[in-house]
Amino acid sequence: MKNVFCTRKGVTIIEIMIVVAISTALGAAISYILLVGGASWYSGDAGVQVDQEARRGMYTMLRELRNTRALATIINVPADDIFYNTITFKVPDAVVTNVSGKIFYVPVVNALGNIVWGDPVTYSVANSQLRRTSGGSVTVLANNVNSVTFRRQTSAVDVLEISIQTTKTTPQRRVITAALSCAVKMRN
Repeated sequence: MKNVFCTRKGVTIIEIMIVVAISTALGAAISYILLVGGASWYSGDAGVQVDQEARRGMYTMLRELRNTRALATIINVPADDIFYNTITFKVPDAVVTNVSGKIFYVPVVNALGNIVWGDPVTYSVANSQLRRTSGGSVTVLANNVNSVTFRRQTSAVDVLEISIQTTKTTPQRRVITAALSCAVKMRN
């Protein structure tokens, strides 16, 4: 009589090697997918950050430079078609008024009807930061800034061209760069 409870079946070395090979292949594929996905995420995040920094710096400069005067208040960027790395200018002293929830800056005018100008403002890049300096106070407008340039053309002295370039390096040593250019017409 045959004993049904004593059947012995084992696993051969070939079967173990096949399971190990399949497991290794799956582990390598999953690791590769995670590595590529992580690198893509870091690159996308760095791209968003450099875009935001460029826009933040540009928007602040544009808002303030619109309120200057081309001829009398821009000190170190003449209308000569040359790019400059720094700009110094004056903006009018202003009174802030709130009309129906909208904020307006109304320039201060003296008794003779002339605009009263404030302290000089300088925009420059130092230590990868776009800086605004006025009256001894320094404000950081944007980080990861490589360069900022300003130019006025001889054909349009009241238009100022501004370019800003920001850069960030991902943990995988990939360099992500954003560049933004704009032209502003000075009002006052």
